[in-house]
Amino acid sequence: MRWTVTLIKIPLTKIWSNPERRPEPFAGSISVIERESSVVNDAADAKLDPSQPASATCLTSKNIENDSTEIDTDDTTILPLMVDSGIDECPEIPHDANLDEQSSNPDKSAKEPIDPVDGFFAWLQNGIRQGIIKSNQPKARVHVVNEGVALMTPGIFQDYAVFQDGNPGNWSVIQKKVLKKNWHVRGENGLNVVKYQVSGASKSTTVNAILFEELSTVFGARSAPAINPHLQKVP
Repeated sequence: MRWTVTLIKIPLTKIWSNPERRPEPFAGSISVIERESSVVNDAADAKLDPSQPASATCLTSKNIENDSTEIDTDDTTILPLMVDSGIDECPEIPHDANLDEQSSNPDKSAKEPIDPVDGFFAWLQNGIRQGIIKSNQPKARVHVVNEGVALMTPGIFQDYAVFQDGNPGNWSVIQKKVLKKNWHVRGENGLNVVKYQVSGASKSTTVNAILFEELSTVFGARSAPAINPHLQKVP
């Protein structure tokens, strides 16, 4: 007797994990009917397309209706392999709770950047853009000077510490991380903190600052304000 059926080739271990429980090998003969080229090409394209999800690249009996196998045997007890064999044609992709968390919290990565220094400068640039952090004004934390842009310390880092966890006492932690990047300009004495003389209408005072030569480090793509003439670097 000869039958033409559609079969799915599955590793034995997927059905019988215990070799001792496997039945005897099929005693008849099986010959493969050549697939039509269009079916083969479609199947290959589906498997090789990385942009498609796993569920889209699984080939089921509906995808390969023209792919049949001919069985030559006189054993009428042999039945064609049915789809309902206990093996999923498209295995279910394991559930990843991390993906759900990222989808439900799209701003999480923005609020918790991998590099805390990036988080500080993102906060700083956003604050300047929104007008929350003032520049070149009395008691401002940011001043444009002849040498670049000066961040008043510890004031600007205390503000960020309050933004982070409400504790201004943690300001030195983020300042140390910023200084470790070595993006700043050191003073002539090699110290990280540069002193500036602030001259007003009636009095003058000295302030400490972390100096950056590149204005874009603080202002990003925005245009920086003009130089504040009231601040002069202390030799």
